[in-house]
Amino acid sequence: MAGFKTHVSVSGGIGLAYGAAGYACGFPLSTSLVAASICTLGGMLPDLDGDTGVAVREIIPLLAAAVPILMLDVFQHWGFDREGIFLSIMAIYFLIRFGIGEPFKRLTRHRGMWHSIPAAFNVGLICFLVCSYQEIEPRAFKSSAITLGFLSHLLLDELYSLEWFRAKSSSGTAFKLFSTKRMWPNFLTYGITVLLVSLILTNDQTLKRDLAAWKAGEIHINFKPDWRRFVINSSPKSETGRAPEPPTGEIQSNSPAGDGGF
Repeated sequence: MAGFKTHVSVSGGIGLAYGAAGYACGFPLSTSLVAASICTLGGMLPDLDGDTGVAVREIIPLLAAAVPILMLDVFQHWGFDREGIFLSIMAIYFLIRFGIGEPFKRLTRHRGMWHSIPAAFNVGLICFLVCSYQEIEPRAFKSSAITLGFLSHLLLDELYSLEWFRAKSSSGTAFKLFSTKRMWPNFLTYGITVLLVSLILTNDQTLKRDLAAWKAGEIHINFKPDWRRFVINSSPKSETGRAPEPPTGEIQSNSPAGDGGF
């Protein structure tokens, strides 16, 4: 099994490549760096099901700090003033820091359904919800980043389960769609998937607005990268990656800009 530092290094390298590709496709540098960081964080998350170790000690405080920062657009949309935002950040920090670890440890087991493909997509859906009230492109960019980092961890675990072309007993326990040992984790994991998708489709007004604009032809996304953006003094872009009449390879949209931020 790959160690914690190996997972961080691999997901960090993938995150840098992912962020660079996003920057080349038109996202601003700050958004690209956030996506790279989120991808690195995603590479750590599967180890949360371990009972002890550096992974658990490092990940939960990092989550407690990152989640409320990513929710700044949510707080602003709800009309919170600075004091309200500060209190919300503190409340979410303490909830995750001291209220999530123990219940999560009791609910999961190492290499259970938390080490699975649907869990990776659930994490991406949660990130998509956390980044609510941003435009659809940066939200999808960030949520895909954490899923990519999570999947890199699972794949690395599977690679380390091979020894001279001979599979160890741990082979197949990470990169999987369901558990063959117990059934209730499968129902729980896929139930969470259904719940998250339902929340996004029924209550996400920003997503509905952007999807309607996309269907009307007001949003055009071109994933062809423009590597000239890495040249010094390249033209600046908006915070969300949308700009009027951008060159080929950048995200194009005629819809109104969102709040921006994280």
